[in-house]
Amino acid sequence: MTVLPDNATPPEPTVRPEPNTKLGQLLALHDQLKAAAKHAENMFEACKAAIKAEATAAAPGARAVVVDSPDLAEPLRVFYSPRKRCNTKKMAAERPDVFAVYQAYQEETPSWTVKAVQR
Repeated sequence: MTVLPDNATPPEPTVRPEPNTKLGQLLALHDQLKAAAKHAENMFEACKAAIKAEATAAAPGARAVVVDSPDLAEPLRVFYSPRKRCNTKKMAAERPDVFAVYQAYQEETPSWTVKAVQR
């Protein structure tokens, strides 16, 4: 029997389901669907980027443009939306006191992720 130190994380179990089980069937689809989804996502992002470029070129200087077409289920609004984020590396370096408060207010939220690992 292997005894782990108190602070050690036990090894992750590896599950290898039979092909005819629900999990086995889902795993058989995983890579195919992932590739198709990635391709669709890339195409969609490229389409959105092109729509943004064309719409803003069609209305120079406008901060919002509505584009419509019979091919769309509903019109699209293309608009400028600045984003802000907290530069925590800079905060930690320049204001460690503020960074400590920032860290104190962080909360961990539960989340499960499916990610490929090497065999």
